[in-house]
Amino acid sequence: TGCGKSRTGLAGLAQLDEPWPALIVAPKSMLLTWENELNSFFGPSLDIRVVAGTPGQRKKLLEPGGDVYIISYGSLRQHSKLAHFGKAKVTDAQREPKELNAIDFRTVLVDEAHRAKNPTAAQTRALWAASGEAAYRLAMTGTPVQENAEDLWALLHFVMPEVFTSKTAYVD
Repeated sequence: TGCGKSRTGLAGLAQLDEPWPALIVAPKSMLLTWENELNSFFGPSLDIRVVAGTPGQRKKLLEPGGDVYIISYGSLRQHSKLAHFGKAKVTDAQREPKELNAIDFRTVLVDEAHRAKNPTAAQTRALWAASGEAAYRLAMTGTPVQENAEDLWALLHFVMPEVFTSKTAYVD
């Protein structure tokens, strides 16, 4: 905490070729901080949408056309279908595309990315699905490994899904 991950992530965004629309996934307590940092870094020219409030309010905020969508992990699960992983169960409703899946994100930036380390967890699979074909993916965390090197696979799969396709191959 406090070592400058957010500002470093924004500096990285500023270097990207056409990074918008961007999705920022962060803890609920950090949503307004991210909005303030974006305004401070890029000025008022961006259409920044903090996806919060009632389900209806969140759906309205997730309409295509924004530059940056900032969403919590909890809301992410509610507004994205779930990606398939191994034998993890996915219901018909969880397979259905939702609001986040309708936006063709160029960039997905994940704050406290260690929260998406479990490949069977709904929030991890929602992150993978919401990322779609994003050209740029950034995972920021101060604790990438909490127990063992297997903790890294889900994050590496998010950042480079074409390289880290199989957890079994990674572990081997």
